[in-house]
Amino acid sequence: MSESHRPISPSLEENETWLRDDILSDCEDIKDVSMVWDVGGKMRRSLFFYMEGTTDLKQLGKTFFRELEPLLAQCVEEKFVDVVKRLRIPEVTYHEQWESVLSLLFHGTGVFFLDGWAGALVVEQVAKPARSIEEPAMETAIRGSHDGFVEDVMQNLALLRMRLPTSNVACKFFEIGSLTRTRVALVYQKDTASSELVSTIQTRLHAIQVDELTESAHLEELLEDRKFTIFPQFDYTERPSKLAAILSEGRIGLIQDTSATVLIAPVTLMQLLQAPDDYNDRFPFVVVVRILRMIGLSISLFLPAGYVAATEYHQDTIPAFLLISLINAHKGVPFPTPLEAIIMLGLFELFREAGLRLPRAAGQTIGLLGTVVVGDAAVKAGIASAGMIAVVGITAISTYVVPNYTLANVITIIRMAMLILASFMGYVGILIGAILLIGHLASLNPMGVSYLAPFSPFVWEDWRDYIIRVKWTRMRKKSAGQSQTRKRSGR
Repeated sequence: MSESHRPISPSLEENETWLRDDILSDCEDIKDVSMVWDVGGKMRRSLFFYMEGTTDLKQLGKTFFRELEPLLAQCVEEKFVDVVKRLRIPEVTYHEQWESVLSLLFHGTGVFFLDGWAGALVVEQVAKPARSIEEPAMETAIRGSHDGFVEDVMQNLALLRMRLPTSNVACKFFEIGSLTRTRVALVYQKDTASSELVSTIQTRLHAIQVDELTESAHLEELLEDRKFTIFPQFDYTERPSKLAAILSEGRIGLIQDTSATVLIAPVTLMQLLQAPDDYNDRFPFVVVVRILRMIGLSISLFLPAGYVAATEYHQDTIPAFLLISLINAHKGVPFPTPLEAIIMLGLFELFREAGLRLPRAAGQTIGLLGTVVVGDAAVKAGIASAGMIAVVGITAISTYVVPNYTLANVITIIRMAMLILASFMGYVGILIGAILLIGHLASLNPMGVSYLAPFSPFVWEDWRDYIIRVKWTRMRKKSAGQSQTRKRSGR
């Protein structure tokens, strides 16, 4: 039997020696307080272990210790169970095994041992370090709620319950990681979520065998259907309003302790192109914006490849006056057009990455002005043509219309692949790349839902909230794999 799996001894000296010498010898942030109590007329020594910075001993003295003192004085049987029943503090629980006690201790709770008594009392009156609620930086909304998730699973559940105060919203906890014991909450609506989807997620969560789980991105990789694809198989959000709306669609959310990002499943490609403000603006404007977003996605993927293919292999498809202008602009440039495109797109990605890593104010300046200044300097120095700078600039702007950051990164990789194919085979290369891309997307079925829905399979009702968005009075959303149909709420 593992040492941590054995029961807690009634000998305080034995427990103290084992904790100090074997478990806490290098954990200087774990403190302890020794006290003596009158237990049924006998004086007994106790130890209270706690994590410094999370436990207020003065507050515990007014609550836990004050309530405990008269109960111990009146005790006849030496059992913690009887004490817990009479305590008027719900945060106090009784534990018999070292495994659970040690896990809770390192999560910031206090642990109380009493000489001669087996087991321990765990006090969860702790003040964990927490970030204040603020608007998510990556999902800003002009209209609507402006609160966001934080790194505490219980606080995030409270934000969700504030929007869905109903027993219809189910919440089930899982503990993942043999070392970190990270709590993950599975949330879904019982009358809309597919039972097969919920069962699949639960099975995969139970099957995870890892030592550590600290970020939601790690959990995402552990739960993915296809390991060899660059496309995201989970959506994510830091907005409680978005999660509440998504649960109403029949999808599920995974709220992880220590992470402010909530995973959402299943997901389709079109859902990754939706933004929070799509549900806060008037529907005619949203239709226009979504169409522009689709156009921007196409430009971002195919414009550089199309420019290279047209200027290198299919010059007859370019009007004569424009072709002459492009040829004159390219004179003096030492690089062939394909290499020129790769260099300039690489520089754009370099500036974009630098803008993300620098402080926010400086990062925006570097990302925008840096690209403009370097592009202008490249044209004047004859390193790049004005036409190529225009193509890269339009491509860059089009990339920013994609709301999902992970999908935007995927587009960057595909854009380079399309550019390389166009450099060798022209329009034929682009066509081959597009066929391979569509074929790969059609093969993806995260959690049993087609990645290309509602195109494949074609579901007319789903078009009311994918390419277009109808009025609220006409919007009814049937989730994938569901028989129930519900009215949508905003995000």
